[in-house]
Amino acid sequence: MADLFGNNYFFLYIFACITIFNYSSFKENQKIIILYLTTFGMGFLKIFDIGTTVLFLVVSSFLFLEILTQDDFKMKIITKVRYKLLDYLFLIIFQYGVIYVILSILLTSFKLSYYVSSISYYPFESVKIFFQCISILLFITGIVKITSEKFKIKNINELISVFMPSINMVPFDKIDHEIFNMLIDMEDKTFRIRANTYNFFSLEFLGYKLGQFKQIKTIAQKYQKTIVYVKATRHIRGYSTIEMQLIRSIGIMYGYNITITRKIYEMIYTTIFLKSLRNYYVKNTYANHTRYKDFLIYTYLRNVNTKIGNKYYPRIIDFIGDNEETWSKEKCYIAFSGLPHRAINSENILSIHPDIIEKYQLNKEKILKSMDETEI
Repeated sequence: MADLFGNNYFFLYIFACITIFNYSSFKENQKIIILYLTTFGMGFLKIFDIGTTVLFLVVSSFLFLEILTQDDFKMKIITKVRYKLLDYLFLIIFQYGVIYVILSILLTSFKLSYYVSSISYYPFESVKIFFQCISILLFITGIVKITSEKFKIKNINELISVFMPSINMVPFDKIDHEIFNMLIDMEDKTFRIRANTYNFFSLEFLGYKLGQFKQIKTIAQKYQKTIVYVKATRHIRGYSTIEMQLIRSIGIMYGYNITITRKIYEMIYTTIFLKSLRNYYVKNTYANHTRYKDFLIYTYLRNVNTKIGNKYYPRIIDFIGDNEETWSKEKCYIAFSGLPHRAINSENILSIHPDIIEKYQLNKEKILKSMDETEI
């Protein structure tokens, strides 16, 4: 490290990074691949030590994805350092497979070869060549995974385009507010409780529940409350909040069926994107920023898909209509019952949520008529 800035290779690496970042003909994943190749080559050829090479990889990729990005809205909306770090870690690990590259660099270490040679009594050169071959294979595997794009998410520019019209342009006064409440009752009863958080595993929600438990005096009452809580979580579909359902519907381009990665994405981006978007509205004094939760429900209706009978609707509004003033609670009930692609028909539609029908005084004849029209 002492001779680092006196070494022309350092400046050559910086120049290479700048060239890669500014080359507009390449896609983001192609730029990442070239950055990986450049950094891996430095480690393989021992231009820098292993620690310095990995450090360069982390710093240069962070600058590319978070600071020198062409994603304009990311710079405007995601401003907190911890959110940038979370965004970077998710992208670099789950979308761009940096673990493969780091491991491939570590395997080129002479110290590792010396150690294995000393305990196995194999010649150092043989061990070194073996690890170099494994390193190259591991690096190629990582590159193939990046190019295959088995899991890919939208950037912030693309996400923002989904939240149109803007919060100030939504005609909240023309929408029957019971429609929003009905969705909450059917999909996520914690939605209003979580005023400042957007996923189920939140300190705010847990704090709320613990506060309720502290007010209960007897063990029997606490047991009863636990049973009620467990039953309530059944109304959070797949233990995903409305916000988590929304973010995965609008944010994932490929890899929806990779469950673990998808769940991690939901947990991270309901926080760093949805919370940052709300802060952006507050900071820029949007008139309707106090109705942000309602705005999320509105966006949900305009983007989340449903299935009714044998028909698939890419957006709920494709079934209930695009004009907010014509939305009926009966059609919304049908659309919400079809989440997530539940098998619904004229025979079972009234028995799926009889409590909702009673609570919101829905017209059963209208529900059945709408179902019959859909099945024609």
